[in-house]
Order: sequence, then C-alpha cells, then structure tokens
Amino acid sequence: MIIQAYPEPDMFAAGQYRFDLTIPGDPVPKARPRVVNGHGVTPAQTRSMEDYIRSLFTQEYPDAKPLECPVEITMRFYMPDHRTRDFDNLAKLVTDALNGLAYKDDRYITSAIIYKILPSIYVPGVKGARKRIKGDPLTDRQGNPYEPHTQVRFMADYLEEDIPLIIPEQ
Repeated sequence: MIIQAYPEPDMFAAGQYRFDLTIPGDPVPKARPRVVNGHGVTPAQTRSMEDYIRSLFTQEYPDAKPLECPVEITMRFYMPDHRTRDFDNLAKLVTDALNGLAYKDDRYITSAIIYKILPSIYVPGVKGARKRIKGDPLTDRQGNPYEPHTQVRFMADYLEEDIPLIIPEQ
C-alpha cells in the first residue's frame, strides 16, 4: 500500500496533518446493539449521533480523503453533569462514526488520549465558593465556563508516496 499525501486537512508542519472537529451538544456514549430475531440492531440514538458526527466532518472537510497512516487521536468530552458514562463508549461512538472518513480504518489509530471533563461541584459565590445548584453555568475545575460538547483532534505523519506503509492485518 502506498500513502498519498494531500493538502485538505490543516498542515501544521512539513509532512504532518491535523483534523479538528467540534461536536456541539451533550456527548453520547455508544450503546450496545440489541439482539432482535437473532440479529444485532444498533440503537436509533447511536445511529443518529454517528450520522450527525459524519455530517459535521464532511461539512468541515468536504474534500478530505481518509488517512492511511498511523493516526493519533485526542478527544475531550465536556459533560453536562456527573452521571456515569464510560469513557470508552464515548470514544467508540466518535471513532466508529469517523471510520472511513478521517481515516480509512480504525486499525490506523495508534494512540488515543481521552479526557472526560466534568462540571465543577463548586462555583464562585458572594462569600467564596459554594456548591453548584441547578441553573448555575457549567465550569471546569479551573472555573472556565463551557457548554456540553466534544472536541476531537486527529494528527498524522504522512509518508512520502514512494515509501510503503505496512500495517499488519488483524
């Protein structure tokens, strides 16, 4: 297989590419498929969210070709509350949605850093910090306000056309 370099994503250094994507709204974990009549059926909310992420990516990078080289991914999930959501299911929904768009296959992901940012329990009050109550703006632990969303960054070093990239089959 030969890697083809292309200029569509942001080129931030010679031979390096980066895709940045912001996904507005509450981060959604990938739900387990349900078995119906012996077949796995992906839940509607999961399908809908994957479609939404794909549409955001194609709007932001309409001419992008999937990367076929080692890819590093960083994901930041800005959560609306402290309800339990597994970080791996949050990441799985995003990586599955971008499979075939940002990268040819998720087997090219060689490194992943995942952050789950929860709202601070305390907010500034008149007499110092106080416990958060319903209606208070969401802030991270440093006091920075935010709205629930997901930030994704894919970075890759492409190889010159004449250098083959060998990725073992799984």
